Amino acid sequence: MDKEPYPYHVELLWGRVRKAPWNEMYAQTIELFGLPGDRYIALAHAITINFYFKTTQDQLLFKLKWSEYEL
Repeated sequence: MDKEPYPYHVELLWGRVRKAPWNEMYAQTIELFGLPGDRYIALAHAITINFYFKTTQDQLLFKLKWSEYEL
């Protein structure tokens, strides 16, 4: 997946330590930003998930909403 048009990165922990409420997180992210591909993309890994945003404003809004799970 090409991350070039999405330069603003947020990495969240979803492993054993601070388990995020993923069903709520994804539902609210889609409500705020729409489906992945337009304003953001998300890449899941074993213990983290990385969100990449097109604008710094979207990145900031996401960070403010989910900062307790940020690395």
